Amino acid sequence: MAGDLAFVVENAQGLEIADVSIPESPRIVGALDLPGYAKGVDTSDELVFVAAAESGLVVVDAALPEYPRIIGAIDTPGDARSVLVRGDLAYLPDGAPACRSSTFPIRGPHSSWPLWRRREKRRR
Repeated sequence: MAGDLAFVVENAQGLEIADVSIPESPRIVGALDLPGYAKGVDTSDELVFVAAAESGLVVVDAALPEYPRIIGAIDTPGDARSVLVRGDLAYLPDGAPACRSSTFPIRGPHSSWPLWRRREKRRR
């Protein structure tokens, strides 16, 4: 959650963004199809980080919750099942074939942004 928004992922359903400002009456304000099976989600500011199983880490710009858009992805060697963002780092446990974990800087001079931005430009 971020403010009055909840970010929900469930396997092949992609990402849904819900306005929960009235908890008794949440409403979906945005949705986005994602590659792979979405297994976990975390946020940092307007960015949404999704663990997308065999597709690795998918990064979504949700500055406009009604129109979320994928701004990049990082493929990982295993099966990304969850993601945790703390400070300037995104932690991604990466399951089978071998249990490993990846850490990606999301801000600062060593951030993974250049990789994400290059992928975004290639898609245009």
